Amino acid sequence: MAVRLLVGTDSFDVQVDAASVRIARGAHAQTDAIVRGDVRTLWSLIFTDMTVASAIDAGVLEVTRDQAAAQRFFTLFGLPPS
Repeated sequence: MAVRLLVGTDSFDVQVDAASVRIARGAHAQTDAIVRGDVRTLWSLIFTDMTVASAIDAGVLEVTRDQAAAQRFFTLFGLPPS
């Protein structure tokens, strides 16, 4: 899975597979989804129960291409269950 994160004027391509996570500054890879949001929103998608759909509805996130891939991407990270 590959997702491009756009934060302000910065762009990061994040490629995730079973064995690794690779991050490159700029646009280098073919991506499943392009996600534009601020740091606070991206943090909330990773560490809270905020969903991509709710962030889009709130006007704090834009997703181009595959919204379901973007949602899967954010579920790959976060804190372990306590």
